[in-house]
Amino acid sequence: MLLPVRIHSVKDVASTANRDLKAEWTDALRKPPSGAAGGSPHGHVVTVGVPECLAERMYMCAYIMDFMIWHDDLTDADCDSVDKSKSISARRTLSADLNGGANSTSTLPSPHALESLQSRMFNRLLALDQPAAAALLHEWELFATYSAGSFTQEFPTLDEYIEHRFYDAGLPLYYAVSAFGTACLPLTPAEQSLAAPLISSLGKACALTNDYYSWDKEFAAYTAAGGHGRVYNCVTWIIEV
Repeated sequence: MLLPVRIHSVKDVASTANRDLKAEWTDALRKPPSGAAGGSPHGHVVTVGVPECLAERMYMCAYIMDFMIWHDDLTDADCDSVDKSKSISARRTLSADLNGGANSTSTLPSPHALESLQSRMFNRLLALDQPAAAALLHEWELFATYSAGSFTQEFPTLDEYIEHRFYDAGLPLYYAVSAFGTACLPLTPAEQSLAAPLISSLGKACALTNDYYSWDKEFAAYTAAGGHGRVYNCVTWIIEV
């Protein structure tokens, strides 16, 4: 089936990155990652989401986006709806590694295999474009730090949750991946101010779409864990209204 959207001409490169990371992840952690990440029967999400990506950067953009998704799934799987300590610890570790960038010392084999995989990925990004990669890794560090702290937050209203979800869903990080892939020059503060309302609206719409499609999986995990607390998903607030 053809999708009525632009798809990058080197879409096979993104699919190769997905397969390569899956193999490396499985070898490092001794178990395959969950789900397909950015892969799909129609092609990789990066080939649709960043159709302007430079061909020579497509592989690493797909690779890093899949790593983000699988790392998020892995840390979520390490905790239930009551005890989030393992997930918080894992995301803080990622934040620290990102802060170290290419200087990260986490290169030991299992049980530090994931950190070793991260370190190799950092170096490959930096080899392509050091300034752009440094900006991307910084944005990823901010996301990991925010995500680790969000487990203890409460959101009494839907509006507060949506504002939080924009950051927790990693939308600023997605834009950073796009900027890296297109070798986009950094926006000036004035340009950022002009673009902010559009980016915020589009990002929140994407985040809520993600909630809609992930509701069944999140509710099943919540039920399996005993139904404690609440499912932090926009569907929860809509049900309660």
